[in-house]
Amino acid sequence: TTTCTGGTYEDSSGADHGPPGAWKRTPALAVSDLPGLAPTFTCPFKDTTCTPTASPPCPCFSGACANSRYNSILFAKLLPACMRVTLAFCKSTSTGSVQTACALFKSRKQEVMRIGRIGGVIGNDTPERGGRKSKMTLPSDALMAEVDIGMGETILEEFEARMPIGRIAKSPYISLTPHGQTFSKFVDVEIPFTKSIGGYGIKVMKAPSETSNEWIELPHVITDIDSTTAVVTVKVSSFSIVVVAEDSASPSPPPPSPSPPPSPPPPPSPPPLPPPSPPPSPPPDLVAPIWTSGYPSIQNVGGTSFELHLNVANEQARAYFVIQLGGKASPSTSEVRDGSGSTEAGVVISGTIHLVTTGGIFIRPVTGLELGTTYNVYVVLEDLSQFSNQNSSAVLSPLSTTTVDAPTFLDGTPTSNNITQTAFDIDVIVSKDGSGVWLVVVDHGSKAPTSSEILSASTADGQTPLYSENKELTSAGVKETFSVSNSQINAGSKYDVYLIAKHMSTGAVQPAYTLVTVTTTSASPSPPPSPPPPSPPPSPPPPSPPPPPSPPPPLPPPFPPPEPPPKPPPKPPPYPPPSPPPLTTIPINVTETTGDFAKKLKDAASAKSVEADMKMKEATEKKAAADRKRQEATERRAAADTMKQDAVAKKTQAQNTRDSMLEGMTDVKTKQKAKLLADAAIAGANVTKIKANLVAANATAACDDAYLKMGLISTVGVCDTSEAIVFRRRHLLVATTFVVEIMLSSVEVNRSDVLTAVTSLSAAGVTAETTKEDALALLSTIPGIDGAILTALKSDATAAAVAIVIAVDAEAEATAVEAAAAILETDAAAIEKAAIDLANEATALDIEAAAAAKLVPPPSSPSPPPSPPPPSSSSSPVSPPSLLPPPGVVGDDFSQSNAAYPRVVLIVVFAVTLALLLA
Repeated sequence: TTTCTGGTYEDSSGADHGPPGAWKRTPALAVSDLPGLAPTFTCPFKDTTCTPTASPPCPCFSGACANSRYNSILFAKLLPACMRVTLAFCKSTSTGSVQTACALFKSRKQEVMRIGRIGGVIGNDTPERGGRKSKMTLPSDALMAEVDIGMGETILEEFEARMPIGRIAKSPYISLTPHGQTFSKFVDVEIPFTKSIGGYGIKVMKAPSETSNEWIELPHVITDIDSTTAVVTVKVSSFSIVVVAEDSASPSPPPPSPSPPPSPPPPPSPPPLPPPSPPPSPPPDLVAPIWTSGYPSIQNVGGTSFELHLNVANEQARAYFVIQLGGKASPSTSEVRDGSGSTEAGVVISGTIHLVTTGGIFIRPVTGLELGTTYNVYVVLEDLSQFSNQNSSAVLSPLSTTTVDAPTFLDGTPTSNNITQTAFDIDVIVSKDGSGVWLVVVDHGSKAPTSSEILSASTADGQTPLYSENKELTSAGVKETFSVSNSQINAGSKYDVYLIAKHMSTGAVQPAYTLVTVTTTSASPSPPPSPPPPSPPPSPPPPSPPPPPSPPPPLPPPFPPPEPPPKPPPKPPPYPPPSPPPLTTIPINVTETTGDFAKKLKDAASAKSVEADMKMKEATEKKAAADRKRQEATERRAAADTMKQDAVAKKTQAQNTRDSMLEGMTDVKTKQKAKLLADAAIAGANVTKIKANLVAANATAACDDAYLKMGLISTVGVCDTSEAIVFRRRHLLVATTFVVEIMLSSVEVNRSDVLTAVTSLSAAGVTAETTKEDALALLSTIPGIDGAILTALKSDATAAAVAIVIAVDAEAEATAVEAAAAILETDAAAIEKAAIDLANEATALDIEAAAAAKLVPPPSSPSPPPSPPPPSSSSSPVSPPSLLPPPGVVGDDFSQSNAAYPRVVLIVVFAVTLALLLA
């Protein structure tokens, strides 16, 4: 037994020849100094250097290793915090060189780093293969607090999971610790492995935990290094053990299905053919997705927005994009995929677009940008196979654009006016001189065209619109009218009018079209024509000449006229004749019977009813789609509100940290500068530094002169000066040239005002140099700021800026989905109304068919001939002719002159009959 400071150890080996350094801590020491250790904890290190006061600290006396999980210090079992202490102890010359138990800690690759919210990279002392080291990259905000993270080599015997038969490891087994640690963002892990020629497919395997007895396969990306070594990159959201493996033999194909027993034919069957060989396994998908020519592209650039257009040619894929300010370092492929952007990019906009069809154009509106600012767009295209093949051409050659000030519509325009049956006007007022407005008209409910299609006077998928026109408006604020009229604009029809404005000199296009829906007036149904008075019926040749011509007397009613004369006005019909169906016209031949015509009406009613049912089904489906979209909009709005609240909370936290930093500053100018930079960092905004030489009597005058020449007030920026050249005459100071540096934040001064300020300086004869600076980097150069507060501010400001961008993006997405839901709801209502109208038409046709069927006369009862007129006075009433046509004929021949009248629908005949009876 050996007594040491802080407790008692006993040599568990029992003799000097036992396992070296097998010292067991007594319960007293475990309880008094490191209560987290198990009473049976065994320290593997010799006590000659492993003492409570050793430097570096001995793990057996370190609080980092005081964990009840430990019974000893074993390489494969340590949490990262204890591993960090143990590595420091074992790699120190004064301690590790004499500790036999340090052998594994010195021979195996293992690196531990304490990483917090800002992220970090582990890859200096990690497992390697072919001279290439493993690497782990944690993006910012993957962790919410500082954690010890480890990456090291282990062996198969130190955990329970076993490889499937026929699968061999091609890389070191890598332990990512602490096992079970989870992350809010994916962590990129790069593992080098040895390539082979005869293998059957690389797999990346992960054991769910060190005690699991199974493996799971991870999707991965392979990058060749040389002829013998390659690197796989995987994304993990939790830590355990990973390895690259390969099948040493082709997977056995399933046995062929047994042939059905042959039917016993009378003649003997020929000998059966041998079973066909199973088809070879399909080759793995190692082909990356390919962009359709001309894509990706940026279109419809506005003042604070643009559209990202994507189109994949050969397979379904996901597109990961990152948008950074121009001039920043380009991100790597992995930085684009995880949405973090390059390390110096500051605030970025990122997202994922699912390209679910090949050859289809997918459009992502990007909003919340700064006016007059250059942005670079990086896109990684990744297929959906297990290999996650990538196309990173749009990372090596990114898209770039500069936002410009696009015109807008004013005073609630565009609006529709002067709507008639075949024409209407669209009034527009624009905000900028020299703006063009493009207009296309399509049938209501047609697929919406893109902005590019409107500008090319076409509709969706390149179709020709019903009407198109464009005009250049030379003056802003002045109303211009589009008069829409041609042969394709019909009465009682609904049309969608799409408009978009473009500034002609700069090419700035509105970020989205504007839709106006117009319904032309219905054609008023013409009243049935009044029948001409019928000619008198034929009569025998009179003995005397006919009376002089006079207006033919009205036909008497079918009943005797009331006494005394004059005859009272005719009674109205017992019910008003129904209006004819608006869209149904039944052609009638003079030779077809009333029965045939009734059947036509019945068939038309049946067809109209079927059409109404189909339209109602379409309306139901459209309403269901609208409901789903509305539910999605509700969820997006809730998410946007949550993100907005998160952004406000993080911004408030960052501002509180900023205020704590400013409290310790006494110099007014320094405090002003620190506040400007901190506010810019919190907002994720740029800082523009304008540098110029100005001659002035003193520094204050130089700054005042600079602000005056730029047309800005001094409170929007911070001015620093230094002397450049001093001119003297007769030893008297005449003037001094000052180097003036003015910092402006885009929070206070937008980009266009900065450009105007620089132009004003140039007009005043002052040459200025303009640069964009990182706010946090400049903040670090201010002397006297407490380091801890500065670190906290950097973390809080970055978190706030990212949260603000995410909230803005979420708000834009929620608004877009709400607009889409509203359009679907409008379309559903319109389709439902059309279905109801069709059903009403079918009902009307049914009624008409029934009425027409009743007009079929009995075949044995021909119409009686008209009564002969009395031979006396010409004023005697004339008997009316028969109002029904002869049997088997539906005609209009009610007179001797054989005059035929229009019969579009049978209701006209009803009206004529009633008019004749009541005349």
